[in-house]
Amino acid sequence: GLLKINPNFKLVIAGEGDERDNLTKRIGELGLQDQVILIGKLGHEDLLAYYQTAKLLVLNTAYEGLSHILLEAQASGLPIIASHVGGNPEVITNGVNGLLVEYNNQEQIKEAVLRISQDPELSKKFSQAGLTKSQDFSFGRMMAETIKTLREIIKI
Repeated sequence: GLLKINPNFKLVIAGEGDERDNLTKRIGELGLQDQVILIGKLGHEDLLAYYQTAKLLVLNTAYEGLSHILLEAQASGLPIIASHVGGNPEVITNGVNGLLVEYNNQEQIKEAVLRISQDPELSKKFSQAGLTKSQDFSFGRMMAETIKTLREIIKI
């Protein structure tokens, strides 16, 4: 895996779920306690603080609507790797402001992480493009678009 390729990588997994016990056990079996950190469920402010210290975000999910995680990470300037499902492609344009991968495709995820981590210019490009794209999803803009759509529907 990635942690064997670069021992300086640290994987921080946020959230809670049914797999926590299995993950904890597997981390112990592989001797990765210093590199894989399970931080559990975080409050919004704490999650934003992690975005500020992270080098990139990987969202490997089987289903996702319009992901607040992606929107917030993007607005924080994080380069993003996300599974090509649900609303993720509405936020991430592959190769423009991040990379899209097949859900749970470990090889694609590994290649994407290496590509971003080994190319500071690409990382910077994704970060800057993400900051620009995040403005498309600002609260004010989304409200204005909703009002415009409602006016068209009810012909005001």
